[in-house]
Amino acid sequence: AARFTAKLRLLEYGLIQEASDLDNLLPQSSKFSLDIEDEDNMDEDLPTNRPAGKNLGESTDDYLERIRKYVVDSLTNAPRASYKVTTVNQVRRLLIKDLIKRSRVATCQNCKGPVPNLRRDGYLKVFRKALSNRQRAAQQAKGLEYRDVMELDAATIEKEIKSKRMANASGSSQDSMDVDGDSDSSSDEEDSDGESTAEDPYDAVDAHPKKTAGDTKNVSTFMTPIHLRNHLRLLFSNEAELVPLLFQQRDSQAVTVMEVLSGAKVGATLTLPSHLRTPIELADMFFIEALPVSPTKFRPASIMNDDVMENPHNVYLGTVLKTCVYMRDLVDPNASEGLDSQKIAQATKGPVGFERVINTWIQLQRAVNNVMDSTKNPTISANGKQVDPGIRQILEKKEGLFRQNMMGKRVNYAARSVISPDPNLESDEVGVPPVFARKLTFPEPVTPHNVKELRQLVINGPQVWPGATSVQNEDGSLVYLEMLTHESRVALANQLLTPQDSMSRMKPLGNVFTAQPTGVGKKVYRHLRNGDMVVMNRQPTLHRASMAGMRAHVLPGERTLRFHYMNCNQFNSDFDGDEMNMHFPQSEAARAELRDIMGADMTYLNPTDGKPLRGLIQDSVDGGVILTKRDTLLTRAEYQELVYWALRPETQPQLPDGKVQLLPPAIFKPTPMWTGKQVVSTLMLNLTWGYAQLNMISKNKVGKKYWGPSAQEEERVLVLDGELLVGILDKSQFGAASYGLVHSVYELYSASHAGRLLSSISRLFLRYLQEIGFSCRMEDLLLDKKGDAIRKEIIDGQKPEGIKAALGFVGLKDYDDQKLESDANVQAEFKNRMEEVLRHENKLAQLDGTIQGTMNQITSKLYETCLPSHLHLPFPHNNMVVMTVSGAKGSNVNLSQITCCLGQQSLEGRRVPLMLSGKSLPSFAPYDCAGRAGGFISNRFLTG
Repeated sequence: AARFTAKLRLLEYGLIQEASDLDNLLPQSSKFSLDIEDEDNMDEDLPTNRPAGKNLGESTDDYLERIRKYVVDSLTNAPRASYKVTTVNQVRRLLIKDLIKRSRVATCQNCKGPVPNLRRDGYLKVFRKALSNRQRAAQQAKGLEYRDVMELDAATIEKEIKSKRMANASGSSQDSMDVDGDSDSSSDEEDSDGESTAEDPYDAVDAHPKKTAGDTKNVSTFMTPIHLRNHLRLLFSNEAELVPLLFQQRDSQAVTVMEVLSGAKVGATLTLPSHLRTPIELADMFFIEALPVSPTKFRPASIMNDDVMENPHNVYLGTVLKTCVYMRDLVDPNASEGLDSQKIAQATKGPVGFERVINTWIQLQRAVNNVMDSTKNPTISANGKQVDPGIRQILEKKEGLFRQNMMGKRVNYAARSVISPDPNLESDEVGVPPVFARKLTFPEPVTPHNVKELRQLVINGPQVWPGATSVQNEDGSLVYLEMLTHESRVALANQLLTPQDSMSRMKPLGNVFTAQPTGVGKKVYRHLRNGDMVVMNRQPTLHRASMAGMRAHVLPGERTLRFHYMNCNQFNSDFDGDEMNMHFPQSEAARAELRDIMGADMTYLNPTDGKPLRGLIQDSVDGGVILTKRDTLLTRAEYQELVYWALRPETQPQLPDGKVQLLPPAIFKPTPMWTGKQVVSTLMLNLTWGYAQLNMISKNKVGKKYWGPSAQEEERVLVLDGELLVGILDKSQFGAASYGLVHSVYELYSASHAGRLLSSISRLFLRYLQEIGFSCRMEDLLLDKKGDAIRKEIIDGQKPEGIKAALGFVGLKDYDDQKLESDANVQAEFKNRMEEVLRHENKLAQLDGTIQGTMNQITSKLYETCLPSHLHLPFPHNNMVVMTVSGAKGSNVNLSQITCCLGQQSLEGRRVPLMLSGKSLPSFAPYDCAGRAGGFISNRFLTG
């Protein structure tokens, strides 16, 4: 426990490396030293004193002192804010998990007695399981008995712990210290089966069970909440140094650290100040003695059709109150106030009193569960009615108070509307409807540099975009333009640079005094206009990329917010009716932060794993494959049109004199022709003008088997000095994929370069696709004659394979399907063995797995043989294959099921279940193991 305590203390201050290095701080070798990593080999006590004249290595006390000094030195040099690092929480969780795992032992490290297991019955009861005969014999041989802690109170526990520590200090009783393994007593932790192991030396309570006929030694013992609380009190008191590190907040550890720095030994008793919880108080935090009740304002009655119905929370609280009153009457009929644990313990002495009190206690636990979390009561919804919500249900999920009421606040300078796609917008642009642009305003300070522009906005007024809604004077007063005439707005616009010459109208003497210069000019609340930075947010805001800064682009005639679909992944949105929020910042500092920190192009990578979030999909992928394949040639007019359409040179300030840089044609005679790859190379040249050009080798999604023998090198993408020389561009290069073309541009140039590249190639591929057209035809789904013949041969050959697999599974692998049909003895034996398999669910599952594996092999063989070599139209002329293999839409499974067969169908990982008669359907024979009888579909979607 000392090592775990030291690690937790270091992690409380964010010292991850120091905590990891503590594993290298091992005790010096000694012939008495033990393997500290093996708890089962831990003997009584490590030697604490060295006999004279013998070199026994390092004692336990010396080793613990070394750990203490290491912790002191590490904390002395610890940075102040390292504990805020997120990785600390993960390391701490793993350390606590390791501590819990090591705490699960079958033998107590103190008394060497057997440790009983605990069993949890739902959320109402905890039982101590009876010991086995062997464990009971070992317990009796050691003369051990389980102690009843029912009547222990906090004062008694503190007194016992204090006496034990004094005895240890005087040397009368040494504490068995496991340096790296278990502590004296460990908390009850659930294992994977819902059972727990009690490891405290005082644990395992005998709580007066009912007497039953026969042997009562194997009866589980019910443990009341008082038993469990006293066990935890003892445990937390024994582990007074370790427990606060597990359950207290970091600020509460300051005193403990100061004690360590002042020289207290690791494991010594530390006195905590009054404002910190003691170990007993820490243990009591898992139990409720007083149930808090919310005010009646938050428990209103419901009115429906003139009927008043009680609030469900009132019903639950009323049940708790009635149960408490009944419990009080059982324990002490004369009591007028609440009960303490001592009175309850006295009331459970007799078997009749015990049974009545315990049953009432369980009812009270059920009632409290309903108040806290109504889903923890399994019997309340047994009749099929909807469970009334508890406190947890009122708070959690989308309809809870937090997300529905507390977080969903209205704010100023914001808009919300349905989103729509617009591939013609830039990657960091959002299309804003004019109705939003006229309502959202920005306080623009008036300066000599912008006064001409702002004067025109004031003259336009609030109804004409771009315009303004109001003017703010130097004293903060606002002049609203909506009620002013055109002439008044013109007069006001001409006075934007004129200082305010009078005091506010709130002064009693009006314009008697002249205003003093304030150094603050007028401000014009202008409309949102093109280029303004806004925050786009889609709820729920799951990660940082769910809020991104984008440039506004007002789209006349539109009613929805529009942006490029490459942003959908980061917002986790689609265009089936999703709504998004738009927030308009009100200061230049906020605008700068949006542009340089929160910009949409800055969110290209996922902060969680560093993988790209943004990329092109569907039509753009199809266009990219078709444009960049080897035999795509373009005339001069087509080449220049595509380059201009994609590049938009008027928006590229890096170009010299705004001129687009073009490449020479790939073919000069008889007609100059450019390849599709050269169009992409031209975009790269212009977008990265002024920088060193890109060199890259990558691999795309379309494998060499689709290209045939003439163009197998196309599966590799080669970019040399900014020119795309080999390979096509598919989803692996400009989709949300790592180490593609766009990802390389992002890493080598900047986020804005990657955003401009995505926008450009999106317009390029979609424009080219509009020119050539793209659709999936029936011709794309057909196999050639040889492919149909191969398909028929494989499907016909699969019929006996399922029967052969079943014969081999039941031990009749020497027979085949023909022998099974002709030999009655083999049929009878096969039927008997299949009946045996059918009676055992595990064997039937194994049979299903065997036959499924056989049928899946046949399906895979069919797919690999027919696709893609035997399609009627080969790739890249087959549009269906272009979609599936490039990542645009669908997968090879979709193509295979359309052209070949559906294959073996699975229902929750199993074949079609059998009836008691051994049939999967009435149309099949009993115990028919053919593929068709078990759900193998040899037909395809193409032919039905």
